[in-house]
Amino acid sequence: TAIECNKPATETTALWYKVVGNGATATFSTCSDLTDFSTDITVFSGTCMVLRCVNSKEKRCGKRKSVSFQTNENESYYVRVGGNATGAIGNFVMDVTTMSPFFG
Repeated sequence: TAIECNKPATETTALWYKVVGNGATATFSTCSDLTDFSTDITVFSGTCMVLRCVNSKEKRCGKRKSVSFQTNENESYYVRVGGNATGAIGNFVMDVTTMSPFFG
């Protein structure tokens, strides 16, 4: 299963991305029709050795997922994209968007 906040971590095949916040709301989405498996996205802050789950708004789009969260300027975030079940692997397209904190 995917790593989830407040649950024991059992790693599956996943890709990790490191991004740096700019004070805007960030959205990460695998809702593309080109994504061909059931995905899960989890966002963490902290360091690689001490990760903390970031509160995010989640949205399901069929078997795919989209998450949005408010970033802090110059804070590092770790975004994990993987399957939401054991053995769930495949291809995905991830769209990343930000909304200005002043015009959002």
